[in-house]
Amino acid sequence: WWLVVVVVLAALRPAGAFEFITPSYWLQQAALVKFLEPIPRGSRILEVDCASGAKTLYYLPFGARVVQWLAESEAQRERGPIDLAAQKVGITVDFVKAPAASGVPNLEAASFDCGVSVGAVGRAETEARAAAVVDAALKAIKTGGTLYLFEPNAKRVEPLLAAALDDSRLVADCTARVEHDAVLCVVTRSDVPVAAPPTTTPESSAPLGFADSSSTSSGKKAKKNRR
Repeated sequence: WWLVVVVVLAALRPAGAFEFITPSYWLQQAALVKFLEPIPRGSRILEVDCASGAKTLYYLPFGARVVQWLAESEAQRERGPIDLAAQKVGITVDFVKAPAASGVPNLEAASFDCGVSVGAVGRAETEARAAAVVDAALKAIKTGGTLYLFEPNAKRVEPLLAAALDDSRLVADCTARVEHDAVLCVVTRSDVPVAAPPTTTPESSAPLGFADSSSTSSGKKAKKNRR
């Protein structure tokens, strides 16, 4: 009977609701924790197209000042768990809403030490949208700052990442590898200046931050280095 219950629950569950019971989920989470370890304490961090609520906040360093870039649907989410995570970890969390039409908020240029994307490129679905997301994130990061891209479903997102990063003047350097079916990509922001767009003021949430895993590709364009 228990097998019948599992089958019924699996059929009725929302997408991704039980992903935490699979070994691959925990392997990816462990990889993500290690991936974000280099972020210094006290950094001002842009969480790009955040869709994980409070989860990624627990992986960020003490004293971080985080701005979550939220789609309109995500902005309606209950903020209680996010406030609790911020208090536990010792960070501040504000948020900025992205218009539904573009999916990209107006952010102050060169105002973040780094950016963190967990699945944002994959959610973009098209190469043009992925390029727009990554371009907006890089413009908001300071020269020499870092964009950490952690993208599950490696084979599907690889062409999206290539479209977003290849030939971008905002990319000074890029390294990428694959671990547990996730692409871990570190992008360094170039010194190319960008025109400052009209900005959207973040809203306060909690007052108190493609190769095999055995190899790494590096250089300005990750895709070209794989050729």
